[in-house]
Amino acid sequence: MQSELKEQMKALLKDNILSYTICWDKDKGVSADNAEHKKYLNRMKEEFVERLCKMIQSAVDSRKETHSELTNEITEHILFCQNKCKNFHGREETLKVFILS
Repeated sequence: MQSELKEQMKALLKDNILSYTICWDKDKGVSADNAEHKKYLNRMKEEFVERLCKMIQSAVDSRKETHSELTNEITEHILFCQNKCKNFHGREETLKVFILS
């Protein structure tokens, strides 16, 4: 069951999983004192930061596109309203008759 869950997670998160192979220290686990482990930690950190920056930039770019579309739609509504107001001819004389009566 655990191996099945791992496979499902790998399939779902394949673009976000980074795999590394290092020798495990049975007493310290991963230690920055070990040169190989330090190299591994630096590489993992750099790749993590690079991927995170790409994800953030992608989200910002996506938001800009959405904002641009929304801005265009709002501008079209404003222009439509301005045009309608410019060409509107009210019935002031007719209204005055009703108000004064």
